[in-house]
Amino acid sequence: MFRQCVPGSTPGCARVTQIQESQKKVKKMFNPEALKNALNQAAIKPAELSRLTDIPKNSISLYLKGKVKPPATRIAQLAQALNVKEESLCENSTQPIPSLKLLSVTEAAKIMGCSPQRIRQGIINNQWNPPIGSAIRSNGEKGVHQFHIPKKRVERYMLMPDKEDCKKCSLGQ
Repeated sequence: MFRQCVPGSTPGCARVTQIQESQKKVKKMFNPEALKNALNQAAIKPAELSRLTDIPKNSISLYLKGKVKPPATRIAQLAQALNVKEESLCENSTQPIPSLKLLSVTEAAKIMGCSPQRIRQGIINNQWNPPIGSAIRSNGEKGVHQFHIPKKRVERYMLMPDKEDCKKCSLGQ
């Protein structure tokens, strides 16, 4: 049998109630237009967002159309993948969506000390851990990709102590 949570009577009960209320608030306030704007700012297509977040493509489509409001956990996943704050995906948000600095393959290669080929192949084959970017096949053509490499991800990767040394790997210089 479950007892009803009465704030102040049970340790942690007030926190549970607070979390439940904030989840209701975020769910109620979700703004599909803000999600569309964030996608455009990040230069990511919904299919790529689905791959980055492990949220099914059809769910993202429903979120974008405003037919379904995502739960707070999904809003957090979307915000993290788009590199924005959760509040910026909600209605009446005062949080501006920051512009995302993207790098070309050549710029990323210079920063990381690798060849552009290594950058391309590593992104296409998901060899970077954590991922430094994503590749989207252009118009379904085999071998032709559009690369999305956020500068923040490359900088974060370069700060990792146990990162792969490009010069020692098989695809290096």
